[in-house]
Amino acid sequence: MSKWVYVFLWLMSFFASAEIIRLSPNEGLSQSSVNTMLIDDDGYLWVSTEGGLNRYDGYQPLKKVGGPSGELLEANIDRIYQDPLGKIWITSSIAGLFQFDPKTDQYRQYSAAPVTEEEFATKPVFEMLMLDEHHLLLGRSKDVALLDVDTGELTTLVALPDPKTTTFVRDIIVHKGNMYIATSDGAWVYNLASKQLRTLNHISVIEHPYQNNTKFLYLKDDNTLLLGAVQGLYEIDIGNADESHCESIRPIYPSGHYSRFKYMAYSARRRRFDSGHR
Repeated sequence: MSKWVYVFLWLMSFFASAEIIRLSPNEGLSQSSVNTMLIDDDGYLWVSTEGGLNRYDGYQPLKKVGGPSGELLEANIDRIYQDPLGKIWITSSIAGLFQFDPKTDQYRQYSAAPVTEEEFATKPVFEMLMLDEHHLLLGRSKDVALLDVDTGELTTLVALPDPKTTTFVRDIIVHKGNMYIATSDGAWVYNLASKQLRTLNHISVIEHPYQNNTKFLYLKDDNTLLLGAVQGLYEIDIGNADESHCESIRPIYPSGHYSRFKYMAYSARRRRFDSGHR
């Protein structure tokens, strides 16, 4: 692995060609291992690293984001997410869960830093999705939890069946009353009305564990879900998702990489939001 992680920003204009800017610790990046990136509604680039959080406006030096009392400085920032209401959510496995309001420049902390070994294993959040204006879905290691953003109450919505010590939620999509969950140990579909959970069969025969290490979901259309695994990209017919084991599966890239798909899908998903669901 290279000593530095380079973040390439493509600054496009109508009359000029693309310009490449390097952001590394030499330019003020908190740490060279980048976990997630986010361009917020105001055009700022947020970069979460294993050693802190940065915000960049494209002109001034990288700004280190410390949180309400410096809790995020040098902390491992697992995930950043901007909800449809404009709030930015920041989760850290060692500092807790925070909400930042860009309009008021105020933070709210929803969960404290873990203390016990059990808390370190179960409290970290790896994926976030706004269910509606009052509730946030949190993908964790053993469950998908539901956070009431008004009261701060946190409850388990879906417990993953027999999770391994290395299992964690990697992506969540809600569509037509069903929640699709990609984890490092398979994929699931949960009906929000009936509260029934079942396996999402994305592959007929698993020949390698990486085929079941699912990490990205994208809604191609109302009846088609694309699922990316560490090894393979799969197209799933979810037209009758309320019926058990009804998916028809078409491997697109059964053993290859899907980086191009991932970033095209991210760009499309970033623009889509309908009644709190993506």
